[in-house]
Amino acid sequence: MSVMRKMRKAGTNRVFYIILTILISIGLVGGYAAFSTSSLNSQTPTGTQGTLAPSGPDQTSLETNIRRYKQVLKASPRNLEVLVDLGNAQYDLGVTYSQQGREADAVRELKGAVESYGKALEIDPQNVDVRVDMATAAFYASDYQVAQEQFKKAIEINPNHVYGRMNYGVFLAQAVGDSEAAVHQWEAALATKPDPGTEARIRNLIKEYKK
Repeated sequence: MSVMRKMRKAGTNRVFYIILTILISIGLVGGYAAFSTSSLNSQTPTGTQGTLAPSGPDQTSLETNIRRYKQVLKASPRNLEVLVDLGNAQYDLGVTYSQQGREADAVRELKGAVESYGKALEIDPQNVDVRVDMATAAFYASDYQVAQEQFKKAIEINPNHVYGRMNYGVFLAQAVGDSEAAVHQWEAALATKPDPGTEARIRNLIKEYKK
């Protein structure tokens, strides 16, 4: 499964694993200042169940689903479920385009995902998972202002959202270059008492970045 694709869904633990893998692969070695979609193409991350098996809809299915979701939304523009589904499909299509080297198309779809998630949040502003997904998509689209705003808002709503804390920390370390603030977020994530595997990964991040 693609690194970026796994990052998307905060509710299914994808967000943290994608960013963590990137950190291990490039961030901790070369001091990479910020992520770009092209930097993610060569990674081989471990999935949430510890496998590397590819999964997720193919490009044709994603493009078809996006058209269908948009048609539904023409008749029912405030359909929360479809808005989230559209954002997810746009994110995944952006990942697919990035893997093909179609960076302009990838960024376009990621920005579309940000827009769709934003509309969903207008309906359900307390949905932290969607807000973290929006921040993540903005992060990859290099819209760091939106990413920062949404990560901060997500944590304001739910200070114990472990994946929000973890990914905000990676954003701070990689996009902002603030290791101290990143470590603060990871320590806050540890305070939520995550599962042992997640705890070990957070501690590894802290070890690498704590001064």
